[in-house]
Amino acid sequence: MGRTAISLASMAACLLLVLIAPSLLWAQQETWNQEQVAKLASQMADEVKRMRIAVRKEPHIVSAGNPTKQRTGKVYVEKLRILGSATAKLSRQLAAGETREQTIATARRVDSLLRDVRQQAAKLHSTDWTNRHLDPALGLAAQLRAFYGVAIAPVEGQEAVPE
Repeated sequence: MGRTAISLASMAACLLLVLIAPSLLWAQQETWNQEQVAKLASQMADEVKRMRIAVRKEPHIVSAGNPTKQRTGKVYVEKLRILGSATAKLSRQLAAGETREQTIATARRVDSLLRDVRQQAAKLHSTDWTNRHLDPALGLAAQLRAFYGVAIAPVEGQEAVPE
């Protein structure tokens, strides 16, 4: 009889947690402001575009000395290209008036790509020349995250980015 009561109590607690958790996440999100979110996405797309240009001009990334660095550099440049496409898509979607629910998949993709770019930049020991564009893009992504309620995973050795 005691085991059944404990089992029922734990199931009830889990059910309560499942029902309450989404409402807690919703409370952490800022209210949706289409114009502001579209402006942030547009600024982030511009910043990523500038970063791609800066990376292509950085000699130690473009002409790395050994094959491993060359491969890592190519992956980095490719991730930046994909990130540029994803941020441009998010900007276009928001400019067209699409809602949070319609654009959340693209926003999550942008967050994932930003995490990948940060990891690749750490592997390549990117310089301030490229980081001066990555840092504002990460700041804009954090502002967008407040509207979407998504968080990106931390890079090894760093703390998690708060929502």
